[in-house]
Amino acid sequence: MVITSLNNPKVQLARQLIEMKKVRDRERLFVAEGVRLIEEAVRNHIAPKFLIFSDNVSSRGQEILTTMAGTETPVFEVSSNVMNAISATENPQGILGVFSSVITPLPSTAALILVADGIRDPGNMGTLLRSAWAAGADLVISTTGSVDLFSPKVLRSGMGAHFSLPLWRASWEEVVEQFPRGKPYQYMATVVEGGLPFWSCDFNQPSLVIIGGEAEGVSKDALRLATNQVTIPMASRTESLNAGIAGSLILFEAMRQRQGYPNAFKFT
Repeated sequence: MVITSLNNPKVQLARQLIEMKKVRDRERLFVAEGVRLIEEAVRNHIAPKFLIFSDNVSSRGQEILTTMAGTETPVFEVSSNVMNAISATENPQGILGVFSSVITPLPSTAALILVADGIRDPGNMGTLLRSAWAAGADLVISTTGSVDLFSPKVLRSGMGAHFSLPLWRASWEEVVEQFPRGKPYQYMATVVEGGLPFWSCDFNQPSLVIIGGEAEGVSKDALRLATNQVTIPMASRTESLNAGIAGSLILFEAMRQRQGYPNAFKFT
């Protein structure tokens, strides 16, 4: 039976999860919308609590539905009008899933950790998540004051990283308790100037890479805890790089070192 009413409980829950952080926090659920995100969840064997689709779902979306048909995941069809009302995008892809926000367990040990410290821009947060995923980070921590990791914009810009990385929202007290400062973890706080050039830092030892917010930079708590301050040298008078680019550069330098790539390449 096709659901045509916006008063349906599943429809109402999906709308509230998309629109309200307090509902996401209370229910510990979020909505992943679109084929690519749900494909990434399925690829990582992460089942949604339930799926909602409409008749304009693509052939790739139909493949997801076929896969789900052999599982215990409930699937509900809604009218196009209902899907349009739920969706956070201008052109809905006809499929969305409701997932638990506790996706992957917190690792007991980790060698490369990204800390998003007061990152408020969803695009920057999504970029950081994608880069952390691509660079082989073991964990992403979001501190108090950062944008919600499970907001629709962060999910879209994360491009599936949510289903491949452990994510943890924590206070600095919780971070230090879980990952002791100094032994064995170094806390690497990024600053605009005055720190070590990022290519001079040793990322082969367990590291927390702390990327500060777009306006204020890293917090006072982060600077207090920092065992090293890290700077990205720039040739021009550009005031600073945005958080997404800065974090990506440092994460990939960490990956280069950890995977044993040389400092320079000779091209012939």
